[in-house]
Amino acid sequence: AVISLMFGIPDTGGVYSDGKFTWSYLLCFGALISFTLIAPKQIFRSYFMESFDDEVNHLGLSAILNSEIGINYFKIHMINELSIESILFWQNAMAWKNAYRTTSVLIREENYIRIFKTFIEHGSIMQINISYDTYENVLRDADRSKNIPETVFDECMTQAVYLMSSNAYPRFLRSELYQRYLSAARGESGGILENQGYL
Repeated sequence: AVISLMFGIPDTGGVYSDGKFTWSYLLCFGALISFTLIAPKQIFRSYFMESFDDEVNHLGLSAILNSEIGINYFKIHMINELSIESILFWQNAMAWKNAYRTTSVLIREENYIRIFKTFIEHGSIMQINISYDTYENVLRDADRSKNIPETVFDECMTQAVYLMSSNAYPRFLRSELYQRYLSAARGESGGILENQGYL
């Protein structure tokens, strides 16, 4: 009967003409199908999105820095604020630390020098904002007479993250870029990914 009504096929059984099937039945049938097939999907999507947003808000900046999509959106925000040096330093220092046990001493020293001269040395092209004591500690730890320790950039990274979390990150949360990040991240099949790219 439903097919007969929808596609104009003759009602050979006389279901509609005998009053056994009316438009109210058709509407109820359609509502039942919609609720059965569509509602669960919408409920799941709503729950998933709210859970994802809550998780990102709870984890804060660390969720952004450890998301391939998140860090790219945050870098755009930092470029707009003319403060890209902190996040680029964090990426390079993190990559240096992650590769510490798999690279030779020579390559490790070359990458250390590049990072130091780019981000830490006074007057460098992308000098980050760190304390004098931290600067001196980096120089001491990198003494050429001994192997550069794996933790040489840790204090600098901590200060860089603190600076980002207290300045650029709150403004990022209020930006259109953050909303675009949330939309993009909900479809990020890889989940939380560790970014290990050098500058």
